Amino acid sequence: MPIDVPTPNPYLDEIADRLWSNNAAVMVGAGFSRNAKPVGPTSASFPSWQELGDRFFKRLHGRDPCEGARYLNILKLAEQVEAAFGRPALNKLLRDAIPDSRYEPSPLHSQLLSLPWKDVFTTNYDTLLERARASVTLKNYDVVTTKEDLLYANQPRIMKLHGSFPSPPFVITEEDYRCYPNDHAPFVNTVRQSLLENTLCLVGFSGDDPNFLQWIGWIRDHVGRESIPKIYLVGVFNKLGEADRRLLDRRGIVVVDLSIFSQDPKNALDKFLNFLKSRKTRALDWPIVSPDAPSCTQVSGRKEYREIVTEWRRQRGEYPGWVVVPKDRRQWLWLHTQDWLLGLDQMSLEDGSWETPLDLNLAFELTWRLDRCLFPLIEKLPSFLENVAKKYSNRTLQLPENTHWTRTSVFEAVANIRLWLLRYYREDGLDEQWKKVRQTIEDDFERLLPKHRASFRLEEALQALFRFNPDEAKRLLVDDWQSNNNLPFWEAKRAALMAELGEVAAARSILEASLSAIRQQLSLNPIADDYTLVSQESTVMLLLWAVELSMNMTKGNLKNSNVLSKNVLIEMSERWNSLALYKCDTRQEIELLSARLQHSEASWRPESKTHSFDLGRVSQTLHFGLNEEEVTAYNMLRMYEDFGMPYRIRHTSFVKAEVESTLPKMRLCSRHWVLVNIVRLGNAKANDRLFDREYLSGLSLEDVDRLFEIYLPAFKRTIAMVNEPNLSKAKNFELLAKTLPDIFSRLCYKCSPAYREHLVALLRAIYSSKPERRTMFADVNKFTRRLFHSMSTNERALAVSSLVDFPVPDHLGEIEKHIFVNPMLRIFLPRSLRKEEISITEERIDKLLDQPAPTKEDRDWIMTSLVRLHEWGKLNQRQSNRLGELLWDGVEIPEIPIITGCYRFRCIELPYPEEFDPETLVREYLRSLFSEQMRGKQSPGSPMDEVLGELRQSAEIIRWPKAEALELIARFSGWWDRHKSYLRDCTSTPLGLVNMTKQTIQKAVHALSEVFLHLPPDNNDERVSPVRKLLTELAEHNIPAKVLDAAILSKVTEVRKELLEQVAEALLHNDREIVVDALLATGVLARKLAKEESLSEFAPVAMVLVQGVQWRHRPALAHRLFMVADLVTKQGWFLSPMAPTGLLAGLEQIVEETSSGVKGNDEGGLITIRATAAYLAFTLSECYKKSGLDEPKAIQRWREVCSDPNEFSDVKNSWPVVGSQNVS
Repeated sequence: MPIDVPTPNPYLDEIADRLWSNNAAVMVGAGFSRNAKPVGPTSASFPSWQELGDRFFKRLHGRDPCEGARYLNILKLAEQVEAAFGRPALNKLLRDAIPDSRYEPSPLHSQLLSLPWKDVFTTNYDTLLERARASVTLKNYDVVTTKEDLLYANQPRIMKLHGSFPSPPFVITEEDYRCYPNDHAPFVNTVRQSLLENTLCLVGFSGDDPNFLQWIGWIRDHVGRESIPKIYLVGVFNKLGEADRRLLDRRGIVVVDLSIFSQDPKNALDKFLNFLKSRKTRALDWPIVSPDAPSCTQVSGRKEYREIVTEWRRQRGEYPGWVVVPKDRRQWLWLHTQDWLLGLDQMSLEDGSWETPLDLNLAFELTWRLDRCLFPLIEKLPSFLENVAKKYSNRTLQLPENTHWTRTSVFEAVANIRLWLLRYYREDGLDEQWKKVRQTIEDDFERLLPKHRASFRLEEALQALFRFNPDEAKRLLVDDWQSNNNLPFWEAKRAALMAELGEVAAARSILEASLSAIRQQLSLNPIADDYTLVSQESTVMLLLWAVELSMNMTKGNLKNSNVLSKNVLIEMSERWNSLALYKCDTRQEIELLSARLQHSEASWRPESKTHSFDLGRVSQTLHFGLNEEEVTAYNMLRMYEDFGMPYRIRHTSFVKAEVESTLPKMRLCSRHWVLVNIVRLGNAKANDRLFDREYLSGLSLEDVDRLFEIYLPAFKRTIAMVNEPNLSKAKNFELLAKTLPDIFSRLCYKCSPAYREHLVALLRAIYSSKPERRTMFADVNKFTRRLFHSMSTNERALAVSSLVDFPVPDHLGEIEKHIFVNPMLRIFLPRSLRKEEISITEERIDKLLDQPAPTKEDRDWIMTSLVRLHEWGKLNQRQSNRLGELLWDGVEIPEIPIITGCYRFRCIELPYPEEFDPETLVREYLRSLFSEQMRGKQSPGSPMDEVLGELRQSAEIIRWPKAEALELIARFSGWWDRHKSYLRDCTSTPLGLVNMTKQTIQKAVHALSEVFLHLPPDNNDERVSPVRKLLTELAEHNIPAKVLDAAILSKVTEVRKELLEQVAEALLHNDREIVVDALLATGVLARKLAKEESLSEFAPVAMVLVQGVQWRHRPALAHRLFMVADLVTKQGWFLSPMAPTGLLAGLEQIVEETSSGVKGNDEGGLITIRATAAYLAFTLSECYKKSGLDEPKAIQRWREVCSDPNEFSDVKNSWPVVGSQNVS
């Protein structure tokens, strides 16, 4: 509590305010040392200046001075001692006269140092202040005795201006003082700078103290008589004469007489220091809860809420004005709010029974606190606020007489409530509600306070950004904004958003002006208990730093830009460190909340289980309340918005890691805001944080269609604006162009077919974009691939018609050619599809055949479309012949045609002129390319994958002579000999090279197995001995190769039996690679044994294969399901009487096991398993249909799954007939 003074000195409050605003320093004189505690009863007292003069006199004259003698110049006496006896004698005289070691610091010393002085200066030689530091635990003072110490000392400092025991020099003679400003210039400059920045208090000095007089003279000389700030001389001065007071006043010295406290100097200083301590601001401890405040545990009705809102109103009135409440205070505020919020769940907020003005008090005070806590409006609150705002916007409403509310304050409260609602509706994407509230504010716009007007206009700009219309947001901020220089902080927030939208130079200018205006206001107002300006200053500094950094990064010199930004940050850090005293370090608040966010990765659950050390004992804990992860993530985003922090300026991102970490935590509660954040980050990769398979699995068709309704117009607008002639306007939509294609490529797996048709039209618009604007779109290739993959067979067939005349993008670079591919390459249709289902006339095909192709790119595009149409049976004989002529036109043997997006061997299946032998040409091409690749070194991006893919896919078409097939083996064996060392010593080989070598080996094994599978039967096992030698070495290096072993199936019974047993055993292995190889071997064996009519040998393998499905053997389960479906389709004999029972049992279990639990992007493979299981169910259904048998229950369940509109299209399309029926 403040000290009760009889006649308060008017300057005490000013000193206290400056002290607790961290703008006060103190200079301690010799008189303060007289308060020290002697260590024994015989300790001599500290001398006064007069007593010190007596010692000098006696040393000079050998006798005591006359009684009552006074010295005109003690400093001259000291100089005479030095002249007579030398400097060492003078120094010894000082050490003997001042009993430093025989005294300990008094409580006054500790009290003085415990106060928040910016610096403590002292002219004393004793070490009392240094030793008093040990009793002050909350502050750390660096001691400065030399100018070298000054270089490394941090504030607060104890600066020994005249030296310090025991080591000289000591400033004492007249000459010392004359030379001091030059010899100790750093000390003089430090005191001068402190005086310019702070209030200086002098304690322990008298009016005629030589130190006091000298320092005042130096300060006047260096600062100037007119510019010298107030200096407070503090002590008991009731005997100071009027003339002396006037003289001091002329020198800028304000005498603060402590005789109002006590006539005793020690007692007066004690009360003075206690007075300063008592004036410590309570703002840093806000909110202070009253002892008689009601507790939420006592709530029985509305009476307690009536009492608590009164307490809340008092606390709000004491709010220090932080832009964002500091972490510790925010937690304290939430601690005293959350229970009251949860208590409202037990009470009705919507029945209108809350009396006037309790409902307004509750609505305003509770929402204000939630806003300060960075907490969202939840459950019943929005509708309650709507009702309150509507009720109190009625000007005829009569207010009770005994209320603090006035018409004006009610209007302001309603304006605040509506602004809070606007923010809530914007965050949740509730567009219609937002528009209604916006209109009510607009109707009363002229009556709003200036700060409410600025908040409203900024809210409109943010809403435009949240509706994916950056051009509108920029217009509101730049063209329509009415600047108000009296609201520099709102101008700064506006500028930061402008910078994010590309107006960087203008934003910097506004931010600089805002920071200057805030600092100018700050210089006119002491901080005291109001931190509004220092908090705003801290925030605007951060915004300005962000803009400066982005501008430096844009200049192109990354090294220099990093140095510049670092220098700016260092300069600002000094100020931020000062502002941290008021808990106004914006950076620190962001870092604290970010750290909390990063360490809350474990998903919050309403209950948790802990396994005890005692076996079988499990304890269960129920967690009541709110999802802490969601709340923390929301806090982070709200903090950024309250600070006005831009997400990204040009190509520099400031909040990427923090915002991305909020996405998975908030995607269930704030889906719209999460999507907006992805777009603002401009990082399509962040889509995995929201629209991964796990998240989409929880959305229904209706949910996704609703998202399309909201975001599809934004996608259309983006494509249109990207092609806007004005490049500046086009760039406003660049972030949208980079993120929206990937978003829609994910959503299309769950939307209605009609929306996929819209996306095809938008894809056409993207392909039609100007060459220089196409690069603004990201992931177009992925968007195209996923769009057509998500379609059912019927949808794809219907889409062909619109793709035939798809625009050919011109001026494509090498990279763009792989992005803007002909969409016909993304259409995959089953061979069973009737050509009539593709709606395209012969006339359109003729037009395509006759279409001019001025460039190679145009020709490739047309050829690709015609080849696809030929594959689907849409070309008649005349058109097919014409296609053959065009394909082989200009081709000279041994060349073969290149068809974009197709393997080279495809020309064998396409029409060709009689003079060409495509099969021979392709075979020679593949032999040559394979030999070339096998001679070369393994490297990323080589054509190795191309030739191995060609070999594998062409094996059914090209009949390789055995000699040439063995030549391929020989070439691969040579390559293997050169590369197998990579696998032998994995520790010394880069991991990437090891993995790449393994992948190449596996692909080569698969390709060669297909080649040998289709060779004619040969009873001579000796001819394939090189293959067996290779297989032995592969096995030694743990490379699974049963598929190649199966392709050269021996005629020797024992060898065949051993291989079949090994394959059956491998099918049950836990290593995925071994299982996949065994499954491929199973397919090869089935075909081989079917040709040889040795089906009985396959029975053990078939049984294990079926058991793997029945028991859902997890390694490669999707591959297993697909292999079974392939065998059912192509090898009718595979289904033994017992097989369907096991398969049906497994399928029925898979329905349940894959219906939930998807993690991330199908990390556990549940959706993949579900899709392949659906395909197996479909193949079994076809078998039952052909046999005229009734469909089992398990198959019916899968039919229902694939008919479910809420299912992923990957799964639905696995049942082609059902998938086609889904097309409206």
